[in-house]
Amino acid sequence: EIPVDATNPVLRFYRNQKLADDGDMVFIMAQTLDNPSWRFLNLNDRGKVGFDRNDDTSGYEYTEVSLAGFRGQKLRIAFTQATWSSGVRLFNVDDLAFE
Repeated sequence: EIPVDATNPVLRFYRNQKLADDGDMVFIMAQTLDNPSWRFLNLNDRGKVGFDRNDDTSGYEYTEVSLAGFRGQKLRIAFTQATWSSGVRLFNVDDLAFE
């Protein structure tokens, strides 16, 4: 549960990413205990909702995603990928934590 008085709640993790195609995307989604619908999490304050090929890394890179809109709620988090062609893809997550 995200504390209702949390100042700046975030999901933090390290990711290693190499996508195969310009149309490939990786999304982080959240579901609250009281709502069965999944919501895309914004990755920045400009409303970006997915990692694309431009976000590929050369190793593990620290990443934070705001959870400010979920204060006082219990969450499920899912990582999901959309692909548009064949090829090898990589998306690894390590040291996932809520703060």
